[in-house]
Amino acid sequence: MRRVARRALRAVLWVARRGPLHRHLLRLRFGPWAPRLIGGRVTVRWRGVRVEVDPGEAHGFHVFVHGDYGGAETDACIEACGTAAVFVDAGAHIGLMALAVAQACPATHVVAVEADADVARWLRHNLALNPDLVPRVTVLEAAASDRDGEVAFDASVTPDNVGMGRISTSDTSSRRVPAVALGPWLAARNLRADVVKLDVEGAEIDALEGLWAGGHTPRALLIESHGYLAASSGEFNRRLLSALSTRGYLVERLGRGRWHPVPDAGELGGREHLRAVRPSVDGAGAGRHPQPPAPRSSR
Repeated sequence: MRRVARRALRAVLWVARRGPLHRHLLRLRFGPWAPRLIGGRVTVRWRGVRVEVDPGEAHGFHVFVHGDYGGAETDACIEACGTAAVFVDAGAHIGLMALAVAQACPATHVVAVEADADVARWLRHNLALNPDLVPRVTVLEAAASDRDGEVAFDASVTPDNVGMGRISTSDTSSRRVPAVALGPWLAARNLRADVVKLDVEGAEIDALEGLWAGGHTPRALLIESHGYLAASSGEFNRRLLSALSTRGYLVERLGRGRWHPVPDAGELGGREHLRAVRPSVDGAGAGRHPQPPAPRSSR
């Protein structure tokens, strides 16, 4: 009976989202009620792709109820990838942005990087729902870091948000996952990323160092920073902005749906959505290379 009630409520929300009540649904916030009342996986069409989401989980809730998730960031990635040969989505979660970019940018090869094995399995399932995109999406099951090897990993402790898994800072986790420095990994496959999105739960600086290894510097970065996870968010933000500016990036932060310049690290909070662009780089695809390798799932 409970399952029937869940399906009925999901159906009502789905119909309302597509009609004049949509603007009212935007006021509906995710909370503890969602897993109980509308939880359970369902396949929907979002930004031109088919994806299986769980409306009782934070990301799936926004896709299912509001009709979008991370809209400004996704739009920025798609715009930046208009002339990109390679887009890397580090912290790809269940594939929402990776698949949206692959669908919108048919000339772009997408590398979706996800460290959590369970979440990566969900990502692969969503990719399989879109067979036309399979040749242009490579799934790399690993944590983006500053070096290759293996790291302790803490999976998300709540089913309400399965995207909170992260490299353990205490090294006490019994779970180990592969780690890769993205720059050398890409170079070994004759790839050079034009655009990179980073959402790696506090490991942003290490992931950038691994990406930049060997002089690999993408022309555009979309970064969800998690300074609140560091011992000092102020010091974390200072190091992050210093690393970006040293390599010629101009940084903007997202606020109220618009991108604003960031002249000083003191303006940043514990969690930010940042866009960093190297204006000196030709936007016509400096990283363009010959045909990408055949699609595969890497561990």
